Amino acid sequence: MALLELTVPLSPKSPIYDPALIDAIDAIRQDAPLVDTRCNKAARGVLLTISAAFSAAAKIFYIPIALKLKSKVGKPLAIVSATCNVKAWFVLEMWAAQGVINDLLGPTTEKEALILRHRSRKFTAVAATTLTGLIVAILGQIPSALPAADFAKKAKLIKGLTTLISGLFLPTRSIQLSMDAFMAQRRRMRKNPTLLQAQQALVAICNQAICTMPTAHQSLKASPTAPALLSQILANAKEAPKPPPLITAKKAVGLILTALFEYALARYTYRKTVELIDDSPATGFTFAAAVTASTFYLFGKSIIGTTSRVLTSVKQLFCCRRKRSLGERAHPITNIALKVEEVVSNVFATGTVWIIWGEFFKSNLVEDYFFPIVIATTIFSLLMTSSQDLVNLVTERAPAGTPERAEIDTTRLLQRLKAVTQSAPETAVATLLDELPPEALAKISTLANVEEMQLRLAISKTLEKPLAPFSP
Repeated sequence: MALLELTVPLSPKSPIYDPALIDAIDAIRQDAPLVDTRCNKAARGVLLTISAAFSAAAKIFYIPIALKLKSKVGKPLAIVSATCNVKAWFVLEMWAAQGVINDLLGPTTEKEALILRHRSRKFTAVAATTLTGLIVAILGQIPSALPAADFAKKAKLIKGLTTLISGLFLPTRSIQLSMDAFMAQRRRMRKNPTLLQAQQALVAICNQAICTMPTAHQSLKASPTAPALLSQILANAKEAPKPPPLITAKKAVGLILTALFEYALARYTYRKTVELIDDSPATGFTFAAAVTASTFYLFGKSIIGTTSRVLTSVKQLFCCRRKRSLGERAHPITNIALKVEEVVSNVFATGTVWIIWGEFFKSNLVEDYFFPIVIATTIFSLLMTSSQDLVNLVTERAPAGTPERAEIDTTRLLQRLKAVTQSAPETAVATLLDELPPEALAKISTLANVEEMQLRLAISKTLEKPLAPFSP
């Protein structure tokens, strides 16, 4: 198809001109200084301290539960299990907390912050999503609070409430972010689905470039403009990846584990509610239903995602196709040693599972072994996700050789590019697309699986400007 250049170029005088995404990409390309105010530093310190205290408190009352293992494995191993359990959940909570806090208050360029943090949302919308997230999080923490109260010899209410409250911050924020992303995507889909498809294609291209352009850091930075940088990435882009099927084998395994996990939680919540809170069956059913409804999203998302990651890693390992992480390539011995330590630690951390669920399921031999194994496997996979990511992060940040450093810098640049592209408003996306060369826009329309004319119409409509003439 022979394309003609646009005869009506976009300019700041156009009805709508939103250079936010172009400016953010330019800031990344030019290594613009990161802005980190004293207030942000202080706020990060305060929030990390609070998160550390909450993360430690979340499982502190599980120590007596883990120590009950001494009758089965001996006192030394029971102490090891109790220590590893507190440590593993502390790492998981802090890993998630640090990600949330850095997203909100971490150092970034001024132009990136305009996209990533200054989203215009009404106060009522923020309050509604936060309140919804808090309610769901409270219900989701009940299964963690009940064992702490059940195994306590005294002050059952205080220990149960402490465990419940200490674990509210992260799930509340996680649900709020998920709801915000879902509602934003629905708004865009209703308003301009073609532009949304192009934006999603750009995000997929950034993901693809992390693998196909591992050492392109300097050449990407040398691009004279943001459209030129994107054109360089597009020139190396392969055909768009096929959308994954709704249910894959890995997702099926995750769904089965989630269903079994939720069944166990419902039974446990019902019985312990009747024993500890109110002996009315109606109250027990109400709590069990509420917990199942709230945790199905929280745990289901984590279990399915974690299961997919673990099964993918196992498959790649046995097929000898496993791509080593940047941390493994930069510091292989340190990385592997820390990961082995985390595997052993997380195995011991599942000790409480055998006490809590082993004592609960006693009706028959199948349940006695089957459900504790399923739950222990699920929790072990979840803990491994955070610990492995943390090890990779630590070893990536350590001083490395020139080749490894180039790969790390390229990956971070592309990850930042992906983040601003994913969060950019549609006017900013349309402005960037409108400034791309014709061949680059044609490549995006192909990767997004939309007609080029349809994409040009979407850009013209969003920017409220005349459609430039072009011939096929």
